[in-house]
Amino acid sequence: MKTNSEIVTDGALFKRMRDRKLSLAAAMAVLIVFPMTSLEAAVIYRQTFGFTGTNPDSSSERIGVSHVGWQGYYQMTNYQPSTPVVSPIATDESSYYVGIREIAGAPTNLPNVGTPAPSESEASGAVMLYRGDNQNYQSLLFTEHFEIDLAEYRIDTISWYSAASTANINNALRAALRIGDEWYVSEAITSSTLGGNAAGNFSTSATERSVSLQGNLWYSLSAEVGGYFAIGTEALELPNAGVVEAFGMYGTTTTTNGHMVIFDSYTISATAIPEPGAMALLSGCVAIGGLTLVRRPKGGE
Repeated sequence: MKTNSEIVTDGALFKRMRDRKLSLAAAMAVLIVFPMTSLEAAVIYRQTFGFTGTNPDSSSERIGVSHVGWQGYYQMTNYQPSTPVVSPIATDESSYYVGIREIAGAPTNLPNVGTPAPSESEASGAVMLYRGDNQNYQSLLFTEHFEIDLAEYRIDTISWYSAASTANINNALRAALRIGDEWYVSEAITSSTLGGNAAGNFSTSATERSVSLQGNLWYSLSAEVGGYFAIGTEALELPNAGVVEAFGMYGTTTTTNGHMVIFDSYTISATAIPEPGAMALLSGCVAIGGLTLVRRPKGGE
């Protein structure tokens, strides 16, 4: 039978060992919970292309995309006057071929994120790409107002809502990124069809489209002003280093009749990458906790 002194000693030893196990468990919990919370994808950019009120440039029902911090290039053939080479779009004015149209957006009342202005939710407004008869129209619309350092963020998805007036596969949209000086576009994503061929049906006809940047195949894009739009034939993986200096949409319209493609709520979701020092500190805490747990008690412990 143990003496009272031995019982007290055993109890103290048990308490110390229990406390060490709890310390290790707490350290491991921090290491597990930290990446689960910090490595969760979140929206870092969203543009809803709001257009409410009157056009400050004219009485047109469209405004230029520069009103929301975007710009663009276009190339048009088989039409007079023809613009056979890549040229800047007059984005500070309303354009017959591209612009933000005052229609109900999709979805409505989403807040803008990371945009220069406006910051409030916008129920109306979407970008419309239009072509007349007997022409091929290509356009690259993008913004340079928001840079993404790939050492700080891992881009997970780019998504948007879109609809087209016909189901022609050539009227697809592609997400576009410029990393450094190089442009890349995703595989073509077809849009849903507008009910009744009317822009006013966009809010009810548009569906969400998205591309993943993790393991998705992309293509190089030549988009030099004065040159020609050209998409590479070889599928590529995007670089995992560098800075995304611009992003947007590349679209084509190639039907034989008047046609429109409309998109809205351009969104980028990304995961923050923890700094190496923070992860090393947490790993060190767990290592110390492990050493404490396995250290044998000395003397009367």
